[in-house]
Amino acid sequence: MSVASSSFRQFLGAGAELLFPASCHFCGQHLSFESQISLCVECQQKLSPSACNRCERCSAVVGPNLETLNGCVHCRKDVYSFQSVTSLGIYDGLLKSAVLQGKYGVNPALLTSLTDLLHASGHERFTKTSANLIVPIPHHWTDRLVKVSQASTNVANRLSRLLNVPIDRHILQKRVRTAKQQSLNPTARRQNLKSAFRVSNGIDLSGLKILLVDDVLTTGTTCQRATRLLLQSGVDEVRVAVLARGIGA
Repeated sequence: MSVASSSFRQFLGAGAELLFPASCHFCGQHLSFESQISLCVECQQKLSPSACNRCERCSAVVGPNLETLNGCVHCRKDVYSFQSVTSLGIYDGLLKSAVLQGKYGVNPALLTSLTDLLHASGHERFTKTSANLIVPIPHHWTDRLVKVSQASTNVANRLSRLLNVPIDRHILQKRVRTAKQQSLNPTARRQNLKSAFRVSNGIDLSGLKILLVDDVLTTGTTCQRATRLLLQSGVDEVRVAVLARGIGA
């Protein structure tokens, strides 16, 4: 790029910032034009505190110097077929508020910003796992008639672009309309999705490494049901990415 071209781009950038100043999608604070994520530094730190120690298996926050390859106090008794979970943090406080605002259309741009932050904070894990296909947790077709935003699909679409990994929204299908997981207690959640999903016919999944995407993981039942079906269909490995990890509800 020539010096003149670079200078012209900087001029255009300065003009765009003056006319259309960027702001944090969560708190509204002014951002510099060069910001790669539409969240201010303070919100980024609050929504995904980098100093926290995370369980390698379920992404729950744990104490320092703990070996968690086989799980932690939050997941050790659970049977998970997926290899790991990557999340921004615990589904509580500001992160919970941000996810809900993005999910239910109050502030839909937040889903993109949170996914950008997830990609930035989990970049090393995403690179190391080298998934070759992204699959979102599906919704029943009747949900798509009444909801503008499908959080899992929106997050998966964004991760696909950021990671340069293809996405397939049709591999998994939800064939049974079920009660919302968040409306049930942990025991009922584990039974709620029994036989709810299926893998589309005629698709060769042999040897694939899949990144399964949802908005929130709590008991892990949704991702576990989907993972088992994918593995039974020939998938080699499944890892999970979510915006937040719910604990105790």
